[in-house]
Amino acid sequence: MQDIYLRAASREAMAEALAFFRDGDGWRVDAGFAIDDDDIRPLVSEAVLSEDGERVITPAVFDDRHHLNLRLIDDALIAHVPHDLIVTPLMPVRVWS
Repeated sequence: MQDIYLRAASREAMAEALAFFRDGDGWRVDAGFAIDDDDIRPLVSEAVLSEDGERVITPAVFDDRHHLNLRLIDDALIAHVPHDLIVTPLMPVRVWS
């Protein structure tokens, strides 16, 4: 079993790249894998506020690419995961428990 973090330019690009794991308009239900697909938008840099905290001097910056967590119960399914989508975040926003 392995947990994989994936990142693509958009939700549509992710769905296209992972077509093997899809069925019609959604993700397949399969005993060999699990998918956590949501827009997590990791924070790249925090907002800078005025001294009194009333005004935003510099807005926060978020990563707007699409992120997806894939748990492979069947390790052989890695053959269907495009390696250019795999990332290794230092501090993942979501993890499998």
